[in-house]
Amino acid sequence: MKKYLSLALALLLCLSLCACGGSKTEEKPAPAEETVSTEEAVVEEAPAADPVPVNVFVTVCDAGVLRVANEPLTVMDADGDGALNVDAAIAAAHDAFFEGGAKEGFAFEQSEYGMSITKLWGVKNGGSYGYYVNDGYVLPDYKLTEGDCLCVYSYADLTGWSDCYAFFDQRSAEINAGEELELTLSMLVYDEEWVLQTEKAEGAKLIVNGELTDLVTDAEGHVTLKLETAGDYTVTAIGPEGTTLVPPVCLVNVK
Repeated sequence: MKKYLSLALALLLCLSLCACGGSKTEEKPAPAEETVSTEEAVVEEAPAADPVPVNVFVTVCDAGVLRVANEPLTVMDADGDGALNVDAAIAAAHDAFFEGGAKEGFAFEQSEYGMSITKLWGVKNGGSYGYYVNDGYVLPDYKLTEGDCLCVYSYADLTGWSDCYAFFDQRSAEINAGEELELTLSMLVYDEEWVLQTEKAEGAKLIVNGELTDLVTDAEGHVTLKLETAGDYTVTAIGPEGTTLVPPVCLVNVK
């Protein structure tokens, strides 16, 4: 009897072990990691801006001789931002008014101070050049914008460097024949500390259409002229003895 009981208990134990072995917990697979693309994102470059026209006025003086007198000039702004480097306007002025264009008449180089002119109106004079915008000093990196007036010149006095930039209070005027026109002439000079100052130009003689007149500016730079015949006139001036003026310009239309 005991023998049969022992066999039954052994059989029951085997069945229990088999049941435990079949109940093993199934492990869940780890979630798959997201695949990151190794391709670089394609960045589309913005299309280049179309060149836009910028209208400026240009005066060129060659060693005291007026070559271009406040001429309107349209220059294409290559990058389309509506602003021009000064050298671009000077080059365009040579292309428009100088025989041989900018290739023959104008050259510059970049220095630590910015643009440095090395040839103007076909003449090299050792780097003695200057330019002003809207009758004021500007830095070499100045950008010309719509309506700006640029005057570029080469020095006439290559020993004493006495050239003074001069300008009338009017760049253009329209009057009737026989009517008086009052102008005021000023000039830019450096004081003892090399600070640029504006002074009235006294004793300057007017030149009308290339002819020297007997009209002279007073102590306040004032002068009055009368033109009797209809037409277009270019009025400029030369300084008194001892003063070298960059020729000022006033374009007068007489009706």
